[in-house]
Amino acid sequence: MGVCFSLAHDYGFMRIMSSYYFDNSDQGPPGSSYGGTDDVPINGDGTCGGGWVCEHRWNAITQMVKFRNAVAGTQIANWFQEGDNVAFSRGDKGFFAMSKYGSFDRTLQTGMPAGTYCELISGCANQVTVNGDGTAQISIHNSDEPIFAICVGCDGNGPTVDPNQPTTTPGPTQPPITSGAHRTVVFVHKQTNPGQDLFIRGGIDSAHRPVRRVASRRHEAGLVRRAGRPGQLHGAGGLRFAACLDHQPGRGRWTPGSE
Repeated sequence: MGVCFSLAHDYGFMRIMSSYYFDNSDQGPPGSSYGGTDDVPINGDGTCGGGWVCEHRWNAITQMVKFRNAVAGTQIANWFQEGDNVAFSRGDKGFFAMSKYGSFDRTLQTGMPAGTYCELISGCANQVTVNGDGTAQISIHNSDEPIFAICVGCDGNGPTVDPNQPTTTPGPTQPPITSGAHRTVVFVHKQTNPGQDLFIRGGIDSAHRPVRRVASRRHEAGLVRRAGRPGQLHGAGGLRFAACLDHQPGRGRWTPGSE
């Protein structure tokens, strides 16, 4: 419920945790005794197995990501709070409600244009009619997912990202490299303090690792660069790393290149 509320709210930049089951706070992710991490098996119903939780795949969270994309750029309005029930609109683009105990039925002002909307959490099994004055009957009768969400342009089937919004990927990605030797360049730009270590961890597939008789599936290279001191990054397994660029006291910008 907390994640759904955060996705509905207009505050901040949202990140969704996707984790694994554990019995104590020192327990690592599902993996082998030598430190490798297990792959994530996907069950037939779309959930994760093998000890992984995969909260990002939960229905309510997935649908609320669509809601957040659809209402981006709008502010909270028409706030309602009564007991354990909370509801609010996001401009005139969407309306959200939640009930702690999964039972709520009330006519509220949604601030949305009149029309019939798909209720996202139910997968559009529930249709919501917004009247000409912006009011609608908001009903929640689901103790497992006590969330309600409707938004303009949301049909529950696909993403609701505005196609006019710029993306972080300026162009098409390159096809995967399947053969031959290729150079990889990684840019790292991080604010540091004098004497601070920057640790970078990476690896290569076991089929291509230069060191034999290594217990792990993947050959991992641990790299340490002392901030504030020029020089080279050095790693294990025959990987070579380029010297730092734009060296400034208390600040590092490096271009490690492995080959």
